Amino acid sequence: VTNCVFHANTAHVDPQDLYGSASVSYSCLQDAHAGTGNIVADPLLVDADGPDNTYGTADDDLHLLIASPCIDAGDDTALPADTFDQDNDGDHSESLPHDFEGDPRIADADGDSAPTVDMGADEHWIDCNDNGKHDVRDLAEGTSQDCDANDVLDECDIADGTSPDANGNGIPDGCEHIQNITQGTWHTTIQLAIDSASDGDEIQVGPGTFHERINMRGKAVTLRSVAGPETTLIDGDDGGTVVTCNSSEVPETVIDGFTITNGHAPNGGGMYIRNASPTVRDCTFTANNATTGGTGGGMYIQDGSPTLINCTFVGNWARNGGGLNTWNAANSTFINCGFYGNLAAGGSGGGVLNGSNGAATLINCVISGNSASGSTARGGGLHNTGNVDLTNCTFRGNSAGDKGGAVTSSVSMTMTNSVLWDNAAPEDPGIWIQGGAIDVIHSLVQGAWSGIGNITADPMFEDADGADNVAGTLDDDLRLMATVSPCIDAGDNAAVPADVLDLDGDGDVDEPIPFDVAGALRFVDDPARPDTGSGVATIVDIGAHESQAPITTGLADLDGDGDVDLLDFSSFQAQFTGPQ
Repeated sequence: VTNCVFHANTAHVDPQDLYGSASVSYSCLQDAHAGTGNIVADPLLVDADGPDNTYGTADDDLHLLIASPCIDAGDDTALPADTFDQDNDGDHSESLPHDFEGDPRIADADGDSAPTVDMGADEHWIDCNDNGKHDVRDLAEGTSQDCDANDVLDECDIADGTSPDANGNGIPDGCEHIQNITQGTWHTTIQLAIDSASDGDEIQVGPGTFHERINMRGKAVTLRSVAGPETTLIDGDDGGTVVTCNSSEVPETVIDGFTITNGHAPNGGGMYIRNASPTVRDCTFTANNATTGGTGGGMYIQDGSPTLINCTFVGNWARNGGGLNTWNAANSTFINCGFYGNLAAGGSGGGVLNGSNGAATLINCVISGNSASGSTARGGGLHNTGNVDLTNCTFRGNSAGDKGGAVTSSVSMTMTNSVLWDNAAPEDPGIWIQGGAIDVIHSLVQGAWSGIGNITADPMFEDADGADNVAGTLDDDLRLMATVSPCIDAGDNAAVPADVLDLDGDGDVDEPIPFDVAGALRFVDDPARPDTGSGVATIVDIGAHESQAPITTGLADLDGDGDVDLLDFSSFQAQFTGPQ
């Protein structure tokens, strides 16, 4: 007999509880018995005979009161193994995890930080909010939260002063950053929020820097920042990959609006995607790296089909694929993305490496100021050994130590409506072909390239290296100068992919993608430029940016402020005298 309670039993003669030969230890008894850990005392049960004052009826409450001598007085080693897997966790060798009522079996009820099993069938309730329920049940039923995971209900933390609640909303101030808005729960870390989320949930993260590395755990949840990547950072502290998707994540797994930084891992310092197809929106990957000899400083993709929209890779590095490496990927899609100042140190693909058997589609992307360093390094902007489709992309200011300052390719590749200008390498500063074929049409390639609609004149960027005069930084202004750029109205309309993701939210997924890399309208006519491209007007521009033709206000601009608006109408109305 071990860890048992004997109370209010009666017999004609003593002993009242146990008669005969028995080995008794760590039990609460009515009569004294030899054995280790035994006590003779009132167990202090909550209400042993219940409201009906009759022992042995269903209303008997045999839980231990907080003052019971039976609390934390048992023998942990006497607990049998969970042979039948009571908690369905697959562990049959652990001790039985639950008590008679299904509550956790070992709880630190006396608060001494040394939890020990209680005597009796029921472990003592921890009921800090005095609602008559074990705190664990409050959490399981969702009636209470423990957002800081300190094993104390939030309302109790607030009541005893452990956690401040300045606004009096019942949520500890330290927890009001990460909320599962679907479930209405708050969490102290992003990973805890992911772990407790269900498919279809949305987790919102407030501004701040979160020093953690997260795994999406295969869940179809949306992880979204409230204020965007400028003020919401996930910092890996150089301790591994910052964000991991390697459990068959689907497009409904969405990561939206974060700066992902200080990742350091063999492959994919910033983000590692394998056998997964998440959607990543409005994220910035910066200052991430792959360890020596690794690939994909900003991101590594293998055996998946992720979609990235409005993402920026800046200042990441690896041996190969400084910004990004795709490998054996079914089809990775990048829309309105920028790759600035990334480095392949001693390898290839400063901005992007599309590796063996990989397939990548880049639409409205800027690849600027990336480099592949070393005497054998190739593809400062892009190194392709798989299959790549480029539409309305701009390569400018990229460099390689050997060949292909902008692009190198050894397999099939298509390039349409794109600009390659001012890239550098000892051999073939624009495009170097090792094998396969590159089909280039309606593009501007410095030094010329054969193909329908191709041109070679200066694209006339607004300010190619920006205010800091350094190519590959975020202030580079690669917009086309209105009225003078030869890229204006010179592209191929048929090459612009359909808006299958409905980027403008109008429900039309058959129309061409309506935006350029900066979010400006994609099809804008400049009447000062001839339509030299292909298709029915309006003709798309060449490059990632669409020139936004200046508005001619003419005589209607009555107040001379450069636009025609209600102020001009008010001026007209004030001067209007009617028929004369």
